[in-house]
Amino acid sequence: MKKSILAAIVLCSILAVSCIHEVCGDIESPAYGYGFCNREVKAVDLTVIRKEMGDVNENGNIVRKPIPVMVEEGESVSGSNLYIDAYIRGKERPQDTKFYYFMLYRIPGNKIIEDQLRALATSLAPELEGHYGPMDTNCYGGVEYRTEACKAITIKSSSPMFGMDSDCDVTDRFRLSSEFMIYPVFSSEDYRMLGRIEEGMTIDEYLAIRPFVNANLLFRLVDTPEDLPLSTSFTVDIELADGKHITSTTPAVTIE
Repeated sequence: MKKSILAAIVLCSILAVSCIHEVCGDIESPAYGYGFCNREVKAVDLTVIRKEMGDVNENGNIVRKPIPVMVEEGESVSGSNLYIDAYIRGKERPQDTKFYYFMLYRIPGNKIIEDQLRALATSLAPELEGHYGPMDTNCYGGVEYRTEACKAITIKSSSPMFGMDSDCDVTDRFRLSSEFMIYPVFSSEDYRMLGRIEEGMTIDEYLAIRPFVNANLLFRLVDTPEDLPLSTSFTVDIELADGKHITSTTPAVTIE
């Protein structure tokens, strides 16, 4: 169940408009549409995932393509197939209302950003033009973004890796990935959409564009450690421009 939920959340993330359309269409709502959700950054949820081939419904056709699968605590994953999914969230979301959390705990939106998101969403799914609702509609779909600038990102391993001791900094062993999600990046200086995160982009390259922190970030381990198998957990610390840190640690997994 958890694995199916993870795949749905990841595949229906920031701008997966066709999936948002599906969600809204499945709910009897007097106000059809989807909205935009900006939230004050409070925490980060981390999940270790691996890539598998799976069946995905695209426009009514079942296609086989790579999908993300959650790696449970203690499970094994190959170093070349290890990803850390970081969801940057606001307050605690309820666990029993499905997609309703898109509508909760939002802060005032930014019109400049939302106009750009609306134009991008319409270009990806023209059939949705005009079906945009404010976040107080009864539609359970939402396009998330954040308006707090990202200053630094650090990833540490609880176990020795790459010849380093425990609690070692392995930030430069990861790259950003856009394999499962679309990431519109916005400049924190002028609110301009800079495009999507490029596959394999370094964390330093991402920080150099002075972005607002993305609602989701996906990190891929690009170097395989020696002396495998290795059991470890990863801690990701994200520092925002105002000096606030949001930090979380993944469950322990075995790299093989």
